[in-house]
Amino acid sequence: MAEKTEKVKWERIYTIPLSGLYKGGIHTLRSKRASKEVRAFIAKHSGLDASDITFSNAINDCIWSFGGQRPPRAIKVKIIKEAGKATATLLGEEETAKKKSDKEKAKADRKKQKPAAKAAAPKKEEKKAESAKKEETAEEKENREKLEKIAHRANM
Repeated sequence: MAEKTEKVKWERIYTIPLSGLYKGGIHTLRSKRASKEVRAFIAKHSGLDASDITFSNAINDCIWSFGGQRPPRAIKVKIIKEAGKATATLLGEEETAKKKSDKEKAKADRKKQKPAAKAAAPKKEEKKAESAKKEETAEEKENREKLEKIAHRANM
């Protein structure tokens, strides 16, 4: 018989519990076991083999974020299955990617505006020259200090 090709596409959101990893076993290998657990969970719920599953770097970063000994207790994942392959992304990953691209655009805009700020630099030099004129001479400082001492004594 000819095999049917599966062209069903679906998206689902799952919360993958990883708290069972904290029971027994070697502490230093928890994150490694967590990534295997995520792959097995996706395989079970998508009905595919583990070799047909890919998950994003964000999931891996989330698992390893606190080191090898302390993976998160649970992670929320969005699974997209199509044409015999399953792809998993961390829930909200697309939003953070959009925010990063917005920040990069804003940074590029600021770089474009910097040459205009350099044109304003001579004004700063003029302000420095004016402030230098306003500085008190040594005699003026002595006179002011004497007056302050006299006022202080009078208040006692």
